[in-house]
Amino acid sequence: MSVPHDRDPVGTAQNLTQALKTMSERLDAAVARERRTRRIAWGLVVSVTLDVLLTVILALIAVQAHNASNSASAASMRAAHASASNLALCRASNVSREQQVQLWVHFYDLAAHKGLTPAQKKADKQLIAYIESVFRPRNCAALGRKKS
Repeated sequence: MSVPHDRDPVGTAQNLTQALKTMSERLDAAVARERRTRRIAWGLVVSVTLDVLLTVILALIAVQAHNASNSASAASMRAAHASASNLALCRASNVSREQQVQLWVHFYDLAAHKGLTPAQKKADKQLIAYIESVFRPRNCAALGRKKS
């Protein structure tokens, strides 16, 4: 009795075995792809997380740099105003010093100078020289320079 080829148990078993082997290989390939896909997904999650973290850090640094720049600019403006104010004050002080010298010299000129001995004349000249040195004008141009 001859069994048709599609009903042959040995052939059917071989076909089933081959089909199972093919399915097993495909399943192994799918598992490998799934592992690779999972690794790629985790890598993407880590990459996006690091990107967001670095963006936040960079934004904070930029804000701090902006604030530092504003503070430095404000300090520079205050220093410029203070320098201008100091210069104006120095010039006004020099005018006052000059007026003080003029006042003392005027008082000296009003005093009687008749009959002075040479020693008294020398003392008077020393007094005027002392008054001029005490009320000598300040160097306003040197205000902003640092002393070394």
